[in-house]
Amino acid sequence: AMTVNSTRTGELTNRLSSDTQVIQNAMTVNISMLARYLVQIAGSLAVMFGLSWKLTLVLLSVVPPVAIGAVWYGKKVKKLRKRFQDELAAASSVAEETLSNMRTVRSFANEDHSKTLYSAAVDKSYRVGYRLALVQAVFAGTTGAVASLAVLLVLWYGGTLVVSHTLTAGLLSGFMLYTLQVAMAFAFLSSLFGDFMQAVGASERIFGDRKST
Repeated sequence: AMTVNSTRTGELTNRLSSDTQVIQNAMTVNISMLARYLVQIAGSLAVMFGLSWKLTLVLLSVVPPVAIGAVWYGKKVKKLRKRFQDELAAASSVAEETLSNMRTVRSFANEDHSKTLYSAAVDKSYRVGYRLALVQAVFAGTTGAVASLAVLLVLWYGGTLVVSHTLTAGLLSGFMLYTLQVAMAFAFLSSLFGDFMQAVGASERIFGDRKST
């Protein structure tokens, strides 16, 4: 069980609602979408290798730098997501304690102080959430730019093969259609990756307490 004695009620409520919702989405909707896009990529790549293995290798040349960036992104998102949920839990705790002890707060004329505490807690969560959104936007933008660059590289190299009569224009057109499918699926996978990293951060908040008992 969670360490109820050392964890405030508001924080426990936040973990049981927000964190579990993040994990639920990752284990249901996101899992099905992950399987869909992986199958789409695998099938497209198989056909592309049949059309032109040279162009396929050009397309796959962008994977290593994206993978390196994804490692950094995953660690950053997991850390920020955990911190973001901690700040939201702190704000929920302030609100819960104030509302449950409203008579005491009013008897000591402490409404303004409680308001200040809650505003400060919300402001902290906003700043962390802003950083989280910024990191996600940078990674998504970078991934999209790299995918576009890969498409341009394939188009350029494919054009040289057509000029040298190594590849026909029809095969290049068909290859480009599959290239766009792979690029679109890859972009969706980058978004799913961020969701899964957020779920990892949420699971650490929930199951971390079980290890401390």
